[in-house]
Amino acid sequence: MTSLVRMSNIVKMFGAFTAVMFVRRSQIDPGAWQRTMQSLGTFFAINLMFGLTQRSTDLSAHFGGLAVGFVGAFVLAKTASPSARPLLRALVVAIAGLGTAFGGLYVLPR
Repeated sequence: MTSLVRMSNIVKMFGAFTAVMFVRRSQIDPGAWQRTMQSLGTFFAINLMFGLTQRSTDLSAHFGGLAVGFVGAFVLAKTASPSARPLLRALVVAIAGLGTAFGGLYVLPR
């Protein structure tokens, strides 16, 4: 279970990074953007191949982590502005994160 959570968190971070790269594409050097996206694609392909070949790997954790990280970071990056109230945004993110975590714990088999 611990390794599953760790891998899911790692994939979430890569999903979040990918979302920020898409949102901020116009602010990034095109060559750097392309190289970074190729590296991310390679990372995702290796993880998919590993997940398909290892019976002990749960791909739902990979895909779920990727989706949660991407969507969460995409929304945060798209709505970020200098006039945004950072404390309110942090509170909303914390409440959503806690709700997701406790919701996930609630649906786990006992």
